Amino acid sequence: MGEVPAWSDDTTHAINESQTLRIERIHEAPAHETAWTMAAYETPVSDRMLVLTTTGAQVDKKIVTASTQPLTEAGWKHTVDGRWISRTSSAGDAGVQFDASPPAPSPRLRTPPVRCWPTSP
Repeated sequence: MGEVPAWSDDTTHAINESQTLRIERIHEAPAHETAWTMAAYETPVSDRMLVLTTTGAQVDKKIVTASTQPLTEAGWKHTVDGRWISRTSSAGDAGVQFDASPPAPSPRLRTPPVRCWPTSP
């Protein structure tokens, strides 16, 4: 029997229950390299429908505008609630949310600056 590879502590993966939304966080990524990758699929084995990547740099209005342009073109609703900038699908079953002014990283506070979600039927 071959050797079983160990999981890396360099990344964290989050996969929703339906396996159609996947997020990868690369820990300790330099500010100019990809730190977050979010992908959406129609089914667990289908081609990727949407992918968003962000660097470890501070999220600002320019980054949010550029990364959500495909969502705008697809008719997703734009809302702003305090420091949160959100886009929600026209059906309301999925969304992405950006923290426009996230707090400084801390071991006790682990809220990501970008969140994606599918909504349960």
